[in-house]
Parts: sequence; C-alpha cells; structure tokens
Amino acid sequence: MRYRLFFGVMAWGAASFALAAPLTPAQQAFADAQALAQSAQANAVSNLSTGGVSSTVNQFNPTYYNSNGTAPESALFQGGSGNTVSAGQTKVADCQNDAPNPDPFLRQNCEAINLMVNNPANRPQIAIPESLFAASRTIEAQGVTDPNAAGSFSSCVNKTVGSLPTTEICSEWFGVASQQCTMGRVIHVNVDTYYQCEKTATTYLPQSCDKTLNVIVTQPAPVSAVVTQTLVQAGTFSFSSTGFGSRAKLSYTCRTTGFVTKADGDYPCGYMPQTDGTMLSCSGGVSNYFCPNIYNTVYSCPSGTTLTGSGSNSTCIYPAVVSSSTNNGCSVLEAAAL
Repeated sequence: MRYRLFFGVMAWGAASFALAAPLTPAQQAFADAQALAQSAQANAVSNLSTGGVSSTVNQFNPTYYNSNGTAPESALFQGGSGNTVSAGQTKVADCQNDAPNPDPFLRQNCEAINLMVNNPANRPQIAIPESLFAASRTIEAQGVTDPNAAGSFSSCVNKTVGSLPTTEICSEWFGVASQQCTMGRVIHVNVDTYYQCEKTATTYLPQSCDKTLNVIVTQPAPVSAVVTQTLVQAGTFSFSSTGFGSRAKLSYTCRTTGFVTKADGDYPCGYMPQTDGTMLSCSGGVSNYFCPNIYNTVYSCPSGTTLTGSGSNSTCIYPAVVSSSTNNGCSVLEAAAL
C-alpha cells in the first residue's frame, strides 16, 4: 500500500529524535495532556451509558429541557423514509418572514437558521493565493513511496529545531509619592481703591399688576315651537229625511259643530271632502256649509330650550351663552443702570 505524505521526512525525523533522547519538558507536557484527554473521554462515555446526560438535562428548566420528551420535528423522519427537505424549506421561509418569537429562548431557533442561511453571503470572502500550496503540490506530484526513506527525496532535509519559544510576563509600576496641589483663586483687595460697577446686571423693581375678567353674554334668536296635531273628531255630516220624492224634507247635521242644514227633496246637497273637514254644497239658493275637523294641538320645543307664549304665538327660547376671558396687565418701573 502506498501513502502520500507531504511532510513524512519531518515526521520521521521527529520520531527518531524521540527514541534517541528523553522527552523535553514541552514534549512531556503534551504527552500528559494526551493522557488526560483520553481519561476524560472514557469518563464521558461512562456518563452517557449510565444516564448521566439525562440526569443533568432534567435539572434545567423543564419548559425547554426534557430528556424524556420527543422533539416535534422527529415525526418528519419516519424511520428514514420521510421528506424532511420540504419541511426544512418551509421552516427557513417562516423564520425569514414571520414575526420573531417573543420568548427569547425559543427565538434562538430561527436566529440560528437565519444565521446559516444568510451567513455565506454576509461574511467576508477571502481569496487564498495558489502560491501557498506550491511547495506541497510539488512534493505530491513527485511522490514519496517510503515515508522512512529520508535520503530518497532531495527536497527534504533533516533539520534540528532549537528550544520552543516561551512566554514571559513582566510587571512595571511606579512608587507612591505625596504631591500637593494649590487650587482656587487668591484675591488681593486694596482698601484705598474706590470700586464701582460699570453696569447693573440684576435689579429688583416694584410692579403693579391688575387682573380683568371680561364676560360676554350672547342670547341666541328664538325659534318657533313645533306644532303636533292629533285628530279628535272628523268634520262630517249626518243625514236624515222625511217624506218621499220632491216632497221630502232633507236634514244635514255637522258632527263637530252641531249646525243643521235643511233642503227640499228636489234639491239635495252634495259632500266635498277637504283636508281639514267637509264642505256641504247645496243647490236651490241654499248657501254652502263647512264642517271642520277637531284636532288636539300640542306645541313643543327641542331639548335644552324653554317654551314661552301660547297657541300660534308659542316660541322656543335657547339659554344664553356666556364666554369669558382674563387680561393680566403689569406695569414695570424701570430703573436706569448705574
């Protein structure tokens, strides 16, 4: 079997050096770390098999963590035969278009999905020059059939590496010393100097103020009352007669006024209905008679108004409108600046 190892000669050289001399402190630390990692791996496998993971998870908030529960998405797997692609595409579209979940913990689901979908386009694209791989590709093209044959490949040489670099930390500080600072302002006053202000900046002045209340009363124009009539008795005639033919005596009585009209049998009267009663028209030189309707008349006003007057003179009075305003006036006595 052939192996293509790019840095095989260097690895062989390191192995030969390890057999020839004891481990350096750096190499010993690396070996100790390997042993520690292997023991930690064995403990982790033991916890997985003895239920340590489920015991730890069940200590968290049961609303979000529960080792005994089943994720809702597990139903999409269907033993390996389910269509998870369509459900995944739907989930991606929902996370991009729907409003974020108000629960901060549950919102992490869509935040992670949006990161995976948008990150390839958002993150910076770094171009790696081909020159970085030129040396390794040259070795790969020529081929190394024996990883232990150091002399068979002329481009590889053994090289002794010096001690590994170490990191040292230095601390630098300054000593503590007492310092004194002078703050404030020193004012020297000459008692023999006459001091005078060039300009008065602030002056207290007496003021006289008054306050006036202006009241305006407006009386709206009255309006006519609303008339409502209810029919009590219709103005119609009752009819009676005595005798026959031309010798008959006819009698018409108004039901609302009681007025009686008589006529001969040769000249009967006729009825002419009107909007407010009935007109009796008689021939033979007898005048016409009108029988009026009787109504119950009510005068009313809109809400908020007052009814005054009576009959056809009834009117509605609106309340007066009162408005007011206040005037504040102050006269300032100004004083000339010194």
